[in-house]
Amino acid sequence: MAYNPKPSTGRRVIIIGAGIHGLAAAKTYLEMVPDIQLTVIDDDDSVGGVWSRSRVHSNLMADSATPTFDFSDLQMSEEFDIPEWSSIPGPIVHEYLERCVFNTQVTSVEKEGRGWKVYTKRSGEAVIAKGQTLTCDVLMVATGHFTVPKLPNIDISAFEGKTFHTKDVNERSEELLSRTLKPLLFNSRNWWDRFVVSGGNAWGKKLFEWFWQSTTNNRIGDRYEKSENGRLLKPKILNLFWSQAGISLVHNRDASVFDALDQGEKIHVARASIVSMKEKILHLSNQSQVNADAVIFATGWEPITGQIFSPELQAELGLPVLWDSLPEAEEKYWKELDASEDRKILDLYPLFDNLPYKYTQQEVEYTPFRLFRSLVPPSLTADRNIVFLGKLGNVQQTSLAEINALWSVAYLEGLLPLERLVSDQDAMNREVARVSAFMKRRYPGRRNIPLALLEVRDWMDMLLRDLGVRTDRNRLAWERSANRVFGWWGLKGWMAEWFKPYEPVVYKGIIGEFLERLGQQDDDKKTR
Repeated sequence: MAYNPKPSTGRRVIIIGAGIHGLAAAKTYLEMVPDIQLTVIDDDDSVGGVWSRSRVHSNLMADSATPTFDFSDLQMSEEFDIPEWSSIPGPIVHEYLERCVFNTQVTSVEKEGRGWKVYTKRSGEAVIAKGQTLTCDVLMVATGHFTVPKLPNIDISAFEGKTFHTKDVNERSEELLSRTLKPLLFNSRNWWDRFVVSGGNAWGKKLFEWFWQSTTNNRIGDRYEKSENGRLLKPKILNLFWSQAGISLVHNRDASVFDALDQGEKIHVARASIVSMKEKILHLSNQSQVNADAVIFATGWEPITGQIFSPELQAELGLPVLWDSLPEAEEKYWKELDASEDRKILDLYPLFDNLPYKYTQQEVEYTPFRLFRSLVPPSLTADRNIVFLGKLGNVQQTSLAEINALWSVAYLEGLLPLERLVSDQDAMNREVARVSAFMKRRYPGRRNIPLALLEVRDWMDMLLRDLGVRTDRNRLAWERSANRVFGWWGLKGWMAEWFKPYEPVVYKGIIGEFLERLGQQDDDKKTR
Protein backbone atom coordinates (compact mmCIF):
# COMPACT_ATOMS: atom_id res chain seq x y z
CA MET A 1 0.00 0.00 0.00
CA ALA A 2 1.40 3.40 -1.01
CA TYR A 3 1.29 6.18 1.53
CA ASN A 4 -0.94 9.14 0.69
CA PRO A 5 -0.08 12.15 2.87
CA LYS A 6 -2.95 14.55 3.50
CA PRO A 7 -1.60 17.93 4.59
CA SER A 8 -3.80 20.93 5.18
CA THR A 9 -5.41 22.00 1.92
CA GLY A 10 -3.68 24.84 0.12
CA ARG A 11 -0.46 24.79 2.13
CA ARG A 12 1.74 27.58 0.77
CA VAL A 13 5.33 26.68 -0.11
CA ILE A 14 7.99 29.11 -1.38
CA ILE A 15 11.33 27.97 -2.82
CA ILE A 16 14.01 30.65 -3.16
CA GLY A 17 16.37 29.69 -5.97
CA ALA A 18 15.78 27.90 -9.28
CA GLY A 19 19.06 26.03 -9.57
CA ILE A 20 19.49 22.27 -9.38
CA HIS A 21 18.52 22.06 -5.70
CA GLY A 22 15.51 24.37 -6.04
CA LEU A 23 14.12 22.52 -9.05
CA ALA A 24 14.66 19.12 -7.41
CA ALA A 25 12.78 20.37 -4.34
CA ALA A 26 9.88 21.68 -6.44
CA LYS A 27 9.57 18.44 -8.39
CA THR A 28 9.76 16.29 -5.25
CA TYR A 29 7.25 18.36 -3.26
CA LEU A 30 4.70 18.32 -6.07
CA GLU A 31 5.14 14.58 -6.56
CA MET A 32 4.63 13.85 -2.87
CA VAL A 33 2.00 16.51 -2.07
CA PRO A 34 0.33 17.64 -5.33
CA ASP A 35 -2.17 20.08 -3.75
CA ILE A 36 0.34 22.56 -2.30
CA GLN A 37 0.47 26.15 -3.52
CA LEU A 38 4.05 26.34 -4.81
CA THR A 39 5.99 29.48 -5.77
CA VAL A 40 9.61 29.39 -6.99
CA ILE A 41 11.54 32.68 -6.86
CA ASP A 42 14.80 33.46 -8.66
CA ASP A 43 16.45 36.79 -9.46
CA ASP A 44 17.90 35.61 -12.80
CA ASP A 45 16.07 35.78 -16.12
CA SER A 46 15.97 31.98 -16.44
CA VAL A 47 16.28 28.86 -14.34
CA GLY A 48 19.45 26.87 -13.82
CA GLY A 49 21.33 28.75 -11.10
CA VAL A 50 25.02 28.64 -12.09
CA TRP A 51 23.81 27.11 -15.37
CA SER A 52 21.27 29.83 -16.15
CA ARG A 53 21.06 31.23 -19.66
CA SER A 54 22.84 34.46 -18.72
CA ARG A 55 25.90 32.58 -17.44
CA VAL A 56 26.28 29.90 -20.13
CA HIS A 57 28.34 30.76 -23.21
CA SER A 58 27.68 28.71 -26.35
CA ASN A 59 31.23 27.28 -26.31
CA LEU A 60 31.27 26.49 -22.59
CA MET A 61 31.77 22.81 -21.73
CA ALA A 62 30.87 21.29 -18.38
CA ASP A 63 33.84 19.62 -16.70
CA SER A 64 31.78 16.47 -16.12
CA ALA A 65 30.53 13.62 -18.26
CA THR A 66 26.84 13.12 -19.07
CA PRO A 67 25.74 10.66 -16.36
CA THR A 68 27.17 12.80 -13.56
CA PHE A 69 24.81 15.68 -14.37
CA ASP A 70 21.67 13.57 -14.81
CA PHE A 71 18.63 13.52 -12.60
CA SER A 72 17.69 9.95 -11.76
CA ASP A 73 14.51 9.99 -13.87
CA LEU A 74 15.76 12.22 -16.71
CA GLN A 75 18.91 11.03 -18.47
CA MET A 76 20.67 13.70 -20.50
CA SER A 77 22.00 11.17 -23.01
CA GLU A 78 18.40 10.20 -23.88
CA GLU A 79 16.86 13.67 -23.64
CA PHE A 80 19.42 15.36 -25.92
CA ASP A 81 20.95 12.38 -27.77
CA ILE A 82 24.42 12.85 -26.27
CA PRO A 83 26.74 9.80 -26.12
CA GLU A 84 27.17 8.51 -22.59
CA TRP A 85 30.34 9.69 -20.80
CA SER A 86 30.90 12.46 -23.35
CA SER A 87 31.46 16.13 -22.55
CA ILE A 88 28.36 18.28 -22.07
CA PRO A 89 27.89 21.60 -23.91
CA GLY A 90 26.95 24.35 -21.45
CA PRO A 91 23.71 25.35 -23.24
CA ILE A 92 22.53 21.72 -22.97
CA VAL A 93 22.91 21.86 -19.19
CA HIS A 94 20.71 24.98 -19.09
CA GLU A 95 18.10 23.56 -21.50
CA TYR A 96 17.99 20.37 -19.44
CA LEU A 97 17.08 22.38 -16.35
CA GLU A 98 14.62 24.79 -17.95
CA ARG A 99 11.03 24.16 -16.90
CA CYS A 100 9.90 27.66 -15.87
CA VAL A 101 11.08 31.27 -16.05
CA PHE A 102 10.83 34.08 -13.48
CA ASN A 103 12.70 37.25 -12.62
CA THR A 104 12.22 38.22 -8.97
CA GLN A 105 14.66 39.01 -6.17
CA VAL A 106 14.10 38.32 -2.47
CA THR A 107 15.15 41.33 -0.42
CA SER A 108 14.37 40.08 3.09
CA VAL A 109 12.59 37.34 5.03
CA GLU A 110 10.87 37.57 8.41
CA LYS A 111 9.13 35.08 10.69
CA GLU A 112 5.35 35.46 10.91
CA GLY A 113 3.74 33.18 13.46
CA ARG A 114 4.41 29.60 12.35
CA GLY A 115 5.18 30.75 8.81
CA TRP A 116 7.26 33.26 6.87
CA LYS A 117 6.90 36.63 5.22
CA VAL A 118 9.01 37.10 2.07
CA TYR A 119 9.68 40.57 0.66
CA THR A 120 10.54 40.75 -3.03
CA LYS A 121 11.13 43.11 -5.92
CA ARG A 122 11.46 42.69 -9.64
CA SER A 123 15.10 42.23 -10.64
CA GLY A 124 16.62 45.50 -11.77
CA GLU A 125 14.10 47.65 -9.92
CA ALA A 126 15.01 49.77 -6.94
CA VAL A 127 13.83 48.57 -3.56
CA ILE A 128 11.01 50.82 -2.39
CA ALA A 129 10.18 50.15 1.25
CA LYS A 130 10.06 46.33 1.24
CA GLY A 131 8.44 45.83 -2.15
CA GLN A 132 5.94 43.06 -2.84
CA THR A 133 5.17 40.75 0.07
CA LEU A 134 4.51 37.01 -0.10
CA THR A 135 3.60 34.75 2.79
CA CYS A 136 4.08 31.02 3.14
CA ASP A 137 3.76 28.14 5.56
CA VAL A 138 6.97 26.49 4.36
CA LEU A 139 10.18 28.12 3.12
CA MET A 140 12.90 26.25 1.23
CA VAL A 141 16.05 28.35 0.70
CA ALA A 142 18.02 26.99 -2.26
CA THR A 143 20.32 29.91 -3.02
CA GLY A 144 23.53 27.88 -2.83
CA HIS A 145 26.95 29.50 -2.54
CA PHE A 146 27.65 30.79 -6.06
CA THR A 147 25.66 34.00 -6.30
CA VAL A 148 27.85 36.99 -5.43
CA PRO A 149 31.16 37.17 -7.36
CA LYS A 150 34.32 37.48 -5.27
CA LEU A 151 36.68 40.12 -6.63
CA PRO A 152 40.28 40.59 -5.46
CA ASN A 153 41.13 43.54 -3.27
CA ILE A 154 42.90 45.45 -6.05
CA ASP A 155 42.45 49.08 -7.09
CA ILE A 156 41.30 48.94 -10.71
CA SER A 157 40.38 52.62 -11.04
CA ALA A 158 43.56 53.38 -13.04
CA PHE A 159 43.17 50.40 -15.36
CA GLU A 160 42.03 51.49 -18.83
CA GLY A 161 40.96 48.06 -20.06
CA LYS A 162 37.82 46.06 -19.36
CA THR A 163 37.35 44.06 -16.16
CA PHE A 164 34.65 41.56 -15.23
CA HIS A 165 34.00 38.30 -13.39
CA THR A 166 33.55 34.93 -15.08
CA LYS A 167 29.86 35.16 -14.19
CA ASP A 168 29.52 37.82 -16.91
CA VAL A 169 31.52 36.09 -19.67
CA ASN A 170 28.43 35.12 -21.67
CA GLU A 171 26.76 38.54 -21.52
CA ARG A 172 30.02 40.22 -22.55
CA SER A 173 31.23 37.59 -25.00
CA GLU A 174 31.11 39.94 -27.99
CA GLU A 175 33.59 42.23 -26.27
CA LEU A 176 35.87 39.28 -25.54
CA LEU A 177 35.76 38.02 -29.13
CA SER A 178 36.84 41.36 -30.56
CA ARG A 179 40.00 40.88 -32.66
CA THR A 180 41.55 43.96 -31.08
CA LEU A 181 41.14 42.62 -27.54
CA LYS A 182 43.92 40.89 -25.62
CA PRO A 183 42.28 39.29 -22.56
CA LEU A 184 43.90 37.95 -19.40
CA LEU A 185 42.37 35.37 -17.06
CA PHE A 186 43.20 35.75 -13.36
CA ASN A 187 42.55 32.63 -11.28
CA SER A 188 42.71 31.81 -7.55
CA ARG A 189 41.42 28.49 -7.15
CA ASN A 190 33.88 2.01 9.52
CA TRP A 191 36.66 -0.70 9.64
CA TRP A 192 38.13 0.76 6.58
CA ASP A 193 37.92 4.20 8.18
CA ARG A 194 39.46 2.90 11.38
CA PHE A 195 42.22 0.79 9.82
CA VAL A 196 43.14 2.71 6.67
CA VAL A 197 41.67 6.22 6.62
CA SER A 198 42.21 7.12 10.26
CA GLY A 199 46.00 6.99 10.05
CA GLY A 200 46.13 5.27 13.41
CA ASN A 201 47.44 1.96 12.02
CA ALA A 202 50.93 1.88 10.46
CA TRP A 203 50.11 -0.68 7.75
CA GLY A 204 46.78 0.96 7.05
CA LYS A 205 48.51 4.32 6.70
CA LYS A 206 51.02 2.91 4.19
CA LEU A 207 48.21 1.32 2.17
CA PHE A 208 46.27 4.58 2.32
CA GLU A 209 49.23 6.67 1.10
CA TRP A 210 50.14 4.19 -1.65
CA PHE A 211 46.58 4.04 -3.00
CA TRP A 212 46.05 7.78 -3.19
CA GLN A 213 49.50 8.54 -4.59
CA SER A 214 49.09 5.89 -7.28
CA THR A 215 45.63 7.19 -8.16
CA THR A 216 46.93 10.76 -8.36
CA ASN A 217 49.92 9.84 -10.54
CA ASN A 218 47.64 7.92 -12.87
CA ARG A 219 45.23 10.84 -13.04
CA ILE A 220 47.79 13.57 -13.72
CA GLY A 221 50.43 11.60 -15.64
CA ASP A 222 53.01 13.77 -17.41
CA ARG A 223 50.59 16.09 -19.15
CA TYR A 224 51.81 19.15 -17.24
CA GLU A 225 55.51 18.40 -17.85
CA LYS A 226 55.66 19.08 -21.59
CA SER A 227 56.12 22.84 -21.39
CA GLU A 228 56.92 25.64 -18.97
CA ASN A 229 53.30 26.79 -19.21
CA GLY A 230 52.14 23.34 -18.14
CA ARG A 231 54.58 23.17 -15.24
CA LEU A 232 53.38 26.56 -14.00
CA LEU A 233 49.77 25.41 -14.20
CA LYS A 234 50.32 22.05 -12.51
CA PRO A 235 48.28 21.80 -9.30
CA LYS A 236 50.40 21.75 -6.15
CA ILE A 237 48.79 18.94 -4.19
CA LEU A 238 50.15 15.86 -2.46
CA ASN A 239 47.43 13.59 -3.81
CA LEU A 240 43.74 13.49 -4.63
CA PHE A 241 42.71 12.74 -1.06
CA TRP A 242 44.07 16.07 0.19
CA SER A 243 42.84 18.07 -2.79
CA GLN A 244 40.12 20.57 -1.91
CA ALA A 245 39.16 21.15 -5.54
CA GLY A 246 39.26 19.38 -8.88
CA ILE A 247 42.58 17.77 -9.76
CA SER A 248 42.88 19.69 -13.02
CA LEU A 249 42.32 23.32 -13.90
CA VAL A 250 41.85 22.30 -17.53
CA HIS A 251 39.22 19.95 -18.95
CA ASN A 252 40.69 16.43 -19.02
CA ARG A 253 39.42 15.40 -22.42
CA ASP A 254 40.15 18.62 -24.32
CA ALA A 255 43.57 17.91 -25.82
CA SER A 256 43.45 21.13 -27.87
CA VAL A 257 43.68 23.16 -24.66
CA PHE A 258 46.89 21.39 -23.65
CA ASP A 259 48.27 21.72 -27.18
CA ALA A 260 47.71 25.47 -27.09
CA LEU A 261 49.13 25.58 -23.58
CA ASP A 262 52.32 23.78 -24.64
CA GLN A 263 52.78 25.82 -27.81
CA GLY A 264 52.74 29.01 -25.77
CA GLU A 265 51.60 31.22 -28.65
CA LYS A 266 48.08 32.10 -27.49
CA ILE A 267 48.32 31.16 -23.81
CA HIS A 268 50.92 32.49 -21.39
CA VAL A 269 50.90 31.43 -17.74
CA ALA A 270 52.23 33.46 -14.82
CA ARG A 271 52.05 32.00 -11.32
CA ALA A 272 51.93 35.21 -9.33
CA SER A 273 49.59 37.74 -7.72
CA ILE A 274 48.48 41.04 -9.18
CA VAL A 275 50.07 43.93 -7.31
CA SER A 276 48.55 46.79 -9.29
CA MET A 277 46.67 47.57 -12.51
CA LYS A 278 47.42 50.81 -14.39
CA GLU A 279 46.64 51.90 -17.94
CA LYS A 280 46.63 48.49 -19.69
CA ILE A 281 49.45 46.95 -17.69
CA LEU A 282 49.30 44.48 -14.80
CA HIS A 283 52.20 44.54 -12.35
CA LEU A 284 52.75 41.11 -10.79
CA SER A 285 54.32 39.96 -7.53
CA ASN A 286 57.18 38.24 -9.41
CA GLN A 287 58.30 41.68 -10.70
CA SER A 288 57.02 40.99 -14.23
CA GLN A 289 54.43 42.94 -16.22
CA VAL A 290 51.58 41.78 -18.45
CA ASN A 291 49.79 43.84 -21.09
CA ALA A 292 46.04 43.26 -21.29
CA ASP A 293 43.00 44.87 -22.87
CA ALA A 294 40.68 42.96 -20.53
CA VAL A 295 40.96 41.11 -17.24
CA ILE A 296 38.55 38.30 -16.38
CA PHE A 297 38.48 37.50 -12.68
CA ALA A 298 37.97 33.74 -12.16
CA THR A 299 38.29 34.30 -8.43
CA GLY A 300 35.30 32.43 -7.11
CA TRP A 301 32.41 33.59 -5.00
CA GLU A 302 31.70 35.38 -1.77
CA PRO A 303 30.33 33.04 0.89
CA ILE A 304 26.57 33.56 1.02
CA THR A 305 25.14 32.88 4.45
CA GLY A 306 21.89 34.62 5.23
CA GLN A 307 21.86 38.19 4.00
CA ILE A 308 18.09 38.08 3.49
CA PHE A 309 17.65 37.42 7.22
CA SER A 310 18.29 39.77 10.11
CA PRO A 311 21.46 39.05 12.17
CA GLU A 312 19.32 37.82 15.07
CA LEU A 313 17.39 35.47 12.80
CA GLN A 314 20.59 34.24 11.14
CA ALA A 315 21.87 33.06 14.52
CA GLU A 316 18.56 31.34 15.30
CA LEU A 317 18.59 29.62 11.90
CA GLY A 318 22.07 28.19 12.38
CA LEU A 319 23.66 30.42 9.74
CA PRO A 320 27.16 31.92 10.22
CA VAL A 321 27.28 35.08 12.34
CA LEU A 322 30.09 36.97 14.04
CA TRP A 323 31.20 35.12 17.16
CA ASP A 324 31.18 38.30 19.22
CA SER A 325 27.53 38.94 18.26
CA LEU A 326 26.37 35.88 20.23
CA PRO A 327 25.23 36.14 23.86
CA GLU A 328 28.07 35.16 26.17
CA ALA A 329 26.36 31.98 27.41
CA GLU A 330 25.59 30.79 23.87
CA GLU A 331 29.14 31.50 22.69
CA LYS A 332 30.55 29.54 25.64
CA TYR A 333 28.16 26.62 25.01
CA TRP A 334 29.10 26.23 21.35
CA LYS A 335 32.84 26.72 21.79
CA GLU A 336 32.96 24.04 24.48
CA LEU A 337 30.86 21.70 22.33
CA ASP A 338 33.02 22.37 19.26
CA ALA A 339 36.20 21.66 21.24
CA SER A 340 34.79 18.43 22.66
CA GLU A 341 33.73 17.09 19.26
CA ASP A 342 37.02 18.18 17.70
CA ARG A 343 38.92 16.04 20.22
CA LYS A 344 36.72 13.06 19.32
CA ILE A 345 37.45 13.54 15.61
CA LEU A 346 41.21 13.64 16.26
CA ASP A 347 40.94 10.48 18.35
CA LEU A 348 39.14 8.73 15.50
CA TYR A 349 41.34 10.16 12.70
CA PRO A 350 44.89 10.81 14.04
CA LEU A 351 46.15 11.70 10.54
CA PHE A 352 44.20 14.98 10.76
CA ASP A 353 46.47 16.04 13.63
CA ASN A 354 49.62 15.42 11.57
CA LEU A 355 48.89 16.88 8.15
CA PRO A 356 51.48 16.19 5.44
CA TYR A 357 51.33 19.81 4.26
CA LYS A 358 51.12 23.31 5.67
CA TYR A 359 48.23 25.68 5.29
CA THR A 360 47.49 29.20 6.39
CA GLN A 361 45.20 29.19 9.42
CA GLN A 362 42.93 32.21 9.06
CA GLU A 363 41.33 33.90 12.01
CA VAL A 364 37.80 32.60 12.46
CA GLU A 365 35.44 35.55 12.87
CA TYR A 366 32.23 33.74 12.01
CA THR A 367 30.49 30.74 13.48
CA PRO A 368 30.22 27.68 11.21
CA PHE A 369 26.98 26.59 9.59
CA ARG A 370 24.94 24.80 12.24
CA LEU A 371 22.38 22.88 10.20
CA PHE A 372 21.39 19.32 11.06
CA ARG A 373 22.20 17.16 8.03
CA SER A 374 23.27 20.49 6.41
CA LEU A 375 19.54 21.14 5.94
CA VAL A 376 17.66 21.97 9.14
CA PRO A 377 18.09 24.64 11.86
CA PRO A 378 18.18 22.66 15.16
CA SER A 379 16.34 25.41 17.04
CA LEU A 380 13.29 25.30 14.73
CA THR A 381 12.66 21.57 14.44
CA ALA A 382 9.41 21.93 16.40
CA ASP A 383 8.02 24.23 13.69
CA ARG A 384 9.22 22.21 10.68
CA ASN A 385 8.75 25.16 8.37
CA ILE A 386 12.17 25.93 6.85
CA VAL A 387 15.09 24.08 5.25
CA PHE A 388 18.29 25.18 3.50
CA LEU A 389 19.27 23.33 0.33
CA GLY A 390 22.58 23.23 -1.52
CA LYS A 391 24.73 24.33 1.42
CA LEU A 392 26.98 21.27 1.28
CA GLY A 393 29.73 21.58 -1.32
CA ASN A 394 30.07 18.30 -3.23
CA VAL A 395 30.79 16.69 -6.60
CA GLN A 396 27.45 14.88 -7.17
CA GLN A 397 25.03 17.79 -7.19
CA THR A 398 22.01 16.27 -8.93
CA SER A 399 21.93 13.05 -6.90
CA LEU A 400 22.43 14.88 -3.62
CA ALA A 401 19.82 17.46 -4.66
CA GLU A 402 17.21 14.72 -5.16
CA ILE A 403 18.01 13.01 -1.86
CA ASN A 404 18.12 16.34 -0.02
CA ALA A 405 14.73 17.22 -1.51
CA LEU A 406 13.15 13.94 -0.42
CA TRP A 407 14.60 14.22 3.10
CA SER A 408 13.46 17.84 3.36
CA VAL A 409 9.89 17.26 2.17
CA ALA A 410 9.57 14.27 4.51
CA TYR A 411 10.79 16.46 7.37
CA LEU A 412 8.54 19.41 6.49
CA GLU A 413 5.47 17.19 6.15
CA GLY A 414 6.09 15.44 9.48
CA LEU A 415 6.88 12.11 7.80
CA LEU A 416 10.38 11.87 9.27
CA PRO A 417 10.45 11.38 13.06
CA LEU A 418 13.61 13.16 14.20
CA GLU A 419 13.46 11.48 17.61
CA ARG A 420 14.39 8.28 15.81
CA LEU A 421 17.61 9.95 14.62
CA VAL A 422 18.61 11.98 17.68
CA SER A 423 17.26 11.72 21.21
CA ASP A 424 16.91 15.43 22.01
CA GLN A 425 18.04 18.98 21.19
CA ASP A 426 21.45 18.53 22.84
CA ALA A 427 22.08 15.35 20.87
CA MET A 428 21.24 17.17 17.65
CA ASN A 429 23.59 20.01 18.57
CA ARG A 430 26.36 17.48 19.28
CA GLU A 431 25.81 15.87 15.90
CA VAL A 432 25.98 19.27 14.18
CA ALA A 433 29.22 20.11 16.05
CA ARG A 434 30.70 16.69 15.22
CA VAL A 435 30.10 17.09 11.48
CA SER A 436 31.47 20.64 11.57
CA ALA A 437 34.60 19.44 13.39
CA PHE A 438 35.17 16.67 10.84
CA MET A 439 34.83 19.02 7.86
CA LYS A 440 37.14 21.57 9.46
CA ARG A 441 39.83 18.91 9.98
CA ARG A 442 39.21 17.10 6.70
CA TYR A 443 39.40 20.26 4.58
CA PRO A 444 41.61 22.72 6.52
CA GLY A 445 42.10 26.15 5.05
CA ARG A 446 38.66 26.15 3.45
CA ARG A 447 36.42 29.07 4.08
CA ASN A 448 33.30 28.63 6.15
CA ILE A 449 31.53 26.33 3.70
CA PRO A 450 30.53 22.72 4.50
CA LEU A 451 32.26 20.34 2.10
CA ALA A 452 32.07 16.63 1.25
CA LEU A 453 34.01 15.57 -1.84
CA LEU A 454 35.16 11.97 -1.45
CA GLU A 455 32.64 11.57 1.38
CA VAL A 456 29.54 12.57 -0.57
CA ARG A 457 28.37 8.96 -1.17
CA ASP A 458 28.55 8.26 2.57
CA TRP A 459 26.58 11.45 3.17
CA MET A 460 23.85 10.43 0.73
CA ASP A 461 23.71 6.96 2.28
CA MET A 462 23.21 8.54 5.70
CA LEU A 463 20.23 10.57 4.44
CA LEU A 464 18.70 7.50 2.79
CA ARG A 465 19.10 5.49 6.00
CA ASP A 466 17.30 8.28 7.86
CA LEU A 467 14.42 7.78 5.42
CA GLY A 468 14.49 3.99 5.60
CA VAL A 469 15.43 3.72 1.91
CA ARG A 470 17.96 1.14 0.73
CA THR A 471 21.48 2.44 0.14
CA ASP A 472 22.84 -0.49 -1.93
CA ARG A 473 21.45 1.02 -5.12
CA ASN A 474 23.50 -0.98 -7.66
CA ARG A 475 22.53 -4.25 -5.97
CA LEU A 476 18.89 -3.12 -5.91
CA ALA A 477 19.04 -2.22 -9.62
CA TRP A 478 20.35 -5.73 -10.35
CA GLU A 479 17.57 -7.30 -8.25
CA ARG A 480 15.01 -5.40 -10.32
CA SER A 481 16.60 -6.27 -13.67
CA ALA A 482 15.36 -8.93 -16.07
CA ASN A 483 18.72 -10.73 -15.87
CA ARG A 484 18.41 -11.53 -12.19
CA VAL A 485 17.83 -15.20 -12.98
CA PHE A 486 21.45 -15.41 -14.14
CA GLY A 487 22.81 -13.88 -10.95
CA TRP A 488 24.90 -16.80 -9.63
CA TRP A 489 23.11 -16.84 -6.26
CA GLY A 490 23.48 -13.11 -5.75
CA LEU A 491 27.15 -12.86 -6.74
CA LYS A 492 26.38 -10.59 -9.70
CA GLY A 493 24.43 -8.26 -7.46
CA TRP A 494 27.33 -8.16 -5.02
CA MET A 495 29.78 -7.49 -7.86
CA ALA A 496 27.61 -4.68 -9.21
CA GLU A 497 27.38 -3.06 -5.79
CA TRP A 498 31.11 -3.09 -5.15
CA PHE A 499 32.64 -2.65 -8.60
CA LYS A 500 30.13 -0.90 -10.86
CA PRO A 501 30.25 2.94 -10.86
CA TYR A 502 27.28 4.64 -9.21
CA GLU A 503 25.29 6.76 -11.67
CA PRO A 504 22.35 9.04 -10.83
CA VAL A 505 19.88 6.65 -12.48
CA VAL A 506 20.33 4.16 -9.61
CA TYR A 507 18.46 6.60 -7.35
CA LYS A 508 15.40 6.48 -9.58
CA GLY A 509 12.32 5.59 -7.56
CA ILE A 510 13.50 6.67 -4.11
CA ILE A 511 10.35 8.76 -3.58
CA GLY A 512 8.12 5.77 -4.30
CA GLU A 513 10.24 3.54 -2.07
CA PHE A 514 9.92 5.99 0.81
CA LEU A 515 6.15 6.38 0.40
CA GLU A 516 5.73 2.62 0.11
CA ARG A 517 7.61 2.15 3.38
CA LEU A 518 5.30 4.67 5.06
CA GLY A 519 2.30 2.78 3.72
CA GLN A 520 3.62 -0.48 5.12
CA GLN A 521 4.11 1.16 8.51
CA ASP A 522 0.48 2.35 8.44
CA ASP A 523 -0.69 -1.16 7.55
CA ASP A 524 1.35 -2.61 10.43
CA LYS A 525 -0.26 -0.17 12.87
CA LYS A 526 -3.75 -1.11 11.69
CA THR A 527 -3.13 -4.83 12.17
CA ARG A 528 -1.90 -4.47 15.76
